[in-house]
Amino acid sequence: MPKKRTRSNGEGTIYNNGKYWVAQVTIGRDPQTGKLRRKSVYGKTKREVSEKLVEIQNGLNKGTFAEAINATVSEWVFFWLENFKKNQLNGTTYENYQYKLNKHIIEPFGDMKFKELNTYNLQEYINKLKDNGFSSSYIKSLKNTFNSMFKQAVRLEAIAKNPCDNLVLPKADMKKQIKALTKDEQGIFVEYCSENEEFLFLFLLGTGVRISEALGLTWDCVDFENEIMYIRNIMLKLKTV
Repeated sequence: MPKKRTRSNGEGTIYNNGKYWVAQVTIGRDPQTGKLRRKSVYGKTKREVSEKLVEIQNGLNKGTFAEAINATVSEWVFFWLENFKKNQLNGTTYENYQYKLNKHIIEPFGDMKFKELNTYNLQEYINKLKDNGFSSSYIKSLKNTFNSMFKQAVRLEAIAKNPCDNLVLPKADMKKQIKALTKDEQGIFVEYCSENEEFLFLFLLGTGVRISEALGLTWDCVDFENEIMYIRNIMLKLKTV
């Protein structure tokens, strides 16, 4: 009878199919179909396939495994996210990484060999982003995400040089001056919100919480007996452009 699949040190899957032991590890994603690419090895004992699995993982981590060295940009992005970021980041941050890399690395460069992506490609791309109205702060956040991924690739010897090292970011945008409401203006605001039942804005003004924090509230966050509210969740809308 086949045994239940187990994890080995949190990386890869090991199981017995009733005839022999099998170990599998994710090595990327097919850029055409979007399906996961997995490497499988077989053996008579669990120890045998465990050793083979470790050998593959070591090769991936050192950048010497063929699939890692010859990976496309989309394959490498998936490999990096799955193996180096997924267990480090919380759900919202991880989804933000996924969005940025899908939109700004995989879409423009996904079919290119990862080792061929260079400073010239990235510089031209971020210049276009600025021309298309993206803010300097957003472009800087993209560069930081890219840099983290490329630094890991250099450490694993999958590429020789970090293409982010010589990127020139656009000049910072002029900051808009934020003006707080006066007491009289707050009174007018409260009166308008009360008359039009805009209770969310009254709540924001009265508590000082961010709108993302307010939208993330659920009934279990409110202690009515002690008149305490707990901020446990936030709600964010991911950009789609």
